[in-house]
Amino acid sequence: MALQVFSASNATVLVALAAAAIALAFFRFIIYQNHFSPLSRVPAAHPLAKITSLWIQWHRWRGTEFDCITSAIAASGPYIRVGPNEVILNAIDAVQNVYGVGANNFDRHPSYDYFITQGTRNMFTSLGKDHRSKRRRISSIYSRSFLQTSPPRLPRSVRPGFLLLEAAVAGALASTLQWS
Repeated sequence: MALQVFSASNATVLVALAAAAIALAFFRFIIYQNHFSPLSRVPAAHPLAKITSLWIQWHRWRGTEFDCITSAIAASGPYIRVGPNEVILNAIDAVQNVYGVGANNFDRHPSYDYFITQGTRNMFTSLGKDHRSKRRRISSIYSRSFLQTSPPRLPRSVRPGFLLLEAAVAGALASTLQWS
């Protein structure tokens, strides 16, 4: 029994499938991103921004991202699209809406659960009310009054660390055992 490679009808089906795949990819990556995506109304910083983020990656690699973004914000306004799924905001009210400042709009992504240690949530992984109560307990050390009164305490705490760093830079061995 001989192995049939492709008949004319099989080749036609393959060509039709390839054409359909190309048309679907064109729709998904070009038409959808430009006209139907929820972000399609956000002005793009670059003509390619709606379909790929390669152009902004190029600027990031070259170290010119800040200048590029600054000029795009000056030209297009406080909201600009730099990739198919990436928007940069330069408006305080937008940042507050997105990050839920003063509101409880969002919770942590499930990927934060990776950092749970021994089945216990910490400040970094806690959710909802548990996170708020932990944050309230330590919020005083981030207050302006605490930071303004802490400079006298700061040199005592930080100096041993700088001495260890200086020793390490000089190539000497340094013990951190006394510091723990």
